[in-house]
Amino acid sequence: MNKRLAIVTAGGSAPAILINLLKQQFPDALLIVENSESKSTFLKRRARKIGWFQTLAQLPMQFISKLGKTWAQKRFQQISVDYNTSETMPSDLQTIHIGSVNDGSLAGHLRDNQVATTLVIGTRIFSKATIASIDVLLLNFHGGLTPDYRGLNPGYWSLIEGKPDRFGGTVHFIDAGIDTGNVIAQKSCKPHPNDNFLTYHHTISAQCADICISAVKSALEGNVEPMMAQGVSKQHYHPTIYGYVWNGFTKNIW
Repeated sequence: MNKRLAIVTAGGSAPAILINLLKQQFPDALLIVENSESKSTFLKRRARKIGWFQTLAQLPMQFISKLGKTWAQKRFQQISVDYNTSETMPSDLQTIHIGSVNDGSLAGHLRDNQVATTLVIGTRIFSKATIASIDVLLLNFHGGLTPDYRGLNPGYWSLIEGKPDRFGGTVHFIDAGIDTGNVIAQKSCKPHPNDNFLTYHHTISAQCADICISAVKSALEGNVEPMMAQGVSKQHYHPTIYGYVWNGFTKNIW
């Protein structure tokens, strides 16, 4: 029985932390990396959902997330040391690059490489057509506890809303929604005193490697089962710049 794992990602330092930990348990994993979506396409899609005013107010935080990572290098390095991992994508896994998870090529790559289970870490939302084309289990790691912390920056929002017990991660089946699939495993985590908006997801990724490994092993053995998730379903986005500053000064959460 084939028991090969494929990890599908758009890259980045937080996914790399988790992927390097997975690699230690699944050294023959196939790594499939999709190209980043253009900023204009992302913004247009976001604006259709929440309007241009809110979208543009969130835009500075997106730039801070990207450019501010140089400020967070010390914390990234400490996470790497503490959890025996790396924020750099591994170069010693078989790697395939694709344009998008929805460009029609993913299913073929999974079949050609005899993949039995796929773990997705930080990609575009899978379309219904893509999901239908894939005949192996599709698992996703989300750096928040669903269903109440779906979408972006879930760790940050759980702290802002005064729910530190909901700071954590989820492994769930993929469906056509945004982090709405049936839950396989969840884990509550604790932020480090030196963590902030730029590093919450990295800390969660490192602490949740164990539930990802366990879920993948169960999937490869054919005995993975969904569990009942608690909470009210809610999708989150980037904070607005004025909301972020206000919460920083009033709640001391940055």
